[in-house]
Amino acid sequence: FYELDGEWYHEICRNAIKRGGQRGEHLRANIDRASVHKFRQFRYIRFLNKRARKRLNTKLFKVQPYPKPQTVKTGLKEIG
Repeated sequence: FYELDGEWYHEICRNAIKRGGQRGEHLRANIDRASVHKFRQFRYIRFLNKRARKRLNTKLFKVQPYPKPQTVKTGLKEIG
């Protein structure tokens, strides 16, 4: 994400010239003033069918506990 003049922009606004619109043009014109923010992403799977967990591809996904707020770190500082 980018932050420019108090407004937040997704990365697609910088890259997609046709779909970026006026906000994208403003971001591309002032990209040198924009500050970049990177956030950690977590993906969770909640099985509706409890037996489906047995068929999970453990080579691609490993079961981990839900992260506690005190252990989650953002790109800038620790939360919690």
